[in-house]
Amino acid sequence: MADNPIDWRRYPLQMTTAASLGSDLEDCYNRLLADSPRLFSSQHKKLEYWFLPQNLSKQGQLYLFSALVCYSCPHPTVLQLFRETTCQRVYIPAALCARPVENDHDVADLLQVGHGLATLPKFEMSDQESHEHSFFIFRQKDSWSEFLTTREIFQQILASQSVFPPFLDFVHAFGFKISDLEHENQSIECYRRHIVHRSDSLEGVELYELCYNLQFFELNGRSVNTPWSLRQTGVYQKVNFQTKTTVWILLQPSKRAEKRLKDAFGSRTSQTPLTEMNSPMKLHQPFLHVAVSGWNEYVAYLRKDVNALDEKACFSRVGQEHKCDFEVTFADSQKLQLVRRRLLRASSVLDSSLEVLCGCILHCRELELQGIESAKMCDQIASYTAQLEGHKRKIEVLLVQSSGTTHLLLKILEYRNNEVIHANSETLRSNVRLIGLIAGDTKKENENMSRLTEQGRKDSISVRALTLVATFYLPGTFLATIFSSNLIQVQTRADPVQATHFVIAGEFWVYSVITVALMALTVGLTVGLEKRWSKNKASEQA
Repeated sequence: MADNPIDWRRYPLQMTTAASLGSDLEDCYNRLLADSPRLFSSQHKKLEYWFLPQNLSKQGQLYLFSALVCYSCPHPTVLQLFRETTCQRVYIPAALCARPVENDHDVADLLQVGHGLATLPKFEMSDQESHEHSFFIFRQKDSWSEFLTTREIFQQILASQSVFPPFLDFVHAFGFKISDLEHENQSIECYRRHIVHRSDSLEGVELYELCYNLQFFELNGRSVNTPWSLRQTGVYQKVNFQTKTTVWILLQPSKRAEKRLKDAFGSRTSQTPLTEMNSPMKLHQPFLHVAVSGWNEYVAYLRKDVNALDEKACFSRVGQEHKCDFEVTFADSQKLQLVRRRLLRASSVLDSSLEVLCGCILHCRELELQGIESAKMCDQIASYTAQLEGHKRKIEVLLVQSSGTTHLLLKILEYRNNEVIHANSETLRSNVRLIGLIAGDTKKENENMSRLTEQGRKDSISVRALTLVATFYLPGTFLATIFSSNLIQVQTRADPVQATHFVIAGEFWVYSVITVALMALTVGLTVGLEKRWSKNKASEQA
């Protein structure tokens, strides 16, 4: 625990220049405030704390504290203490403390009160002296959401432990996201450390801090889209060799890493060598193991997708049609591009993990030079590095293969498109020829129609002339018809002056009436038929 906690409200502005490692403290502070809505929750106020006391020899004595921070008062009201092996729960109210629980010192005092309760199992202390481990764990609901705690609680923890400001750069890689691609926009740096040497001697280490972000792929249990998702875990460790305390801050640790971490605590016994128990790098193994494991399955998943498209590209028939041939479409190129993006992201994640492993190896070797046992862990990390380098080579091979497959798919699509274009051109030329023939026939028909139209025009002129002649003779014909009938008679008198004269027959009125009636009937029929024809034509057009 920190001896002189700084004002958490001003963190990290009050950190020393040496601890800042060149970071702009004001910029770190402003960025934390600006990014706070994306990183932290405004509703959840939870902090999970794990504690392993010193000199503990009994297996499985890992105590977990889950503090539900209630902001109706400025400090936690209840701490829930339970033993992991038996799940025994003891509730310690804040009233048991002499003062309010405001920082990590008060939490430590509260734990001392809790240790005195009769309901707690007795400790079996060892003669060997080991480190005290404290874990502060910040979780997310899922990998795309904010931390289930507030910025104030987060700042309190970091300020109470005097965490060096570069750790904040790794924190910003978490928080709310709307796309898995936002992992690619995080800080390029993946590993930082800070070593403080003893002031009374040229040799020896007083304390060191290191932090890193580990990215890895994990099955998400979903059947739609890809079954793999990119996860990340942030790890901070501060080891004080004078007080023999180790402080851990874990950001979204995976369940597999937690299980291996508990197993590592459970393996501590009184027969465990002192140098191995005090190795500060030993507990990094669960997190590094999770980052390395699972790559065989993920690379096999990517290889399956690449091989499926590569087989389609290599064995598609070109220049000949077959009913069992592969159907190559533009969607295959799109799918292959998505696979290439996964390969590039996997390559980036491998580079990030290799950077973390190289940093850990260098740190182990430096601790080894200072007389701190780290040889076994260094060998283990070297083994992890070799595994990731092997996976890196596999990813590079798949990238080269996918590049060739992309080129071949595009060539096949280009060739088949050219075939389609050629077939369409032939069809178009054939259609043009047919259109030319149809146009020639149409021209001949139009010429025939023109001749018929001209002939009809000449006929109409002749008919009109005949009509005029007939109309000219029509009155005379009408009069001749009347005078040649019995309606008008010629009578001869004895008077030589009026010897001959015309006499209208008495039945002449019958002729007049019948003629007028027939004329009216004819006009009526003509008008009626015209109206009926017009109505039928209008209905047909409608």
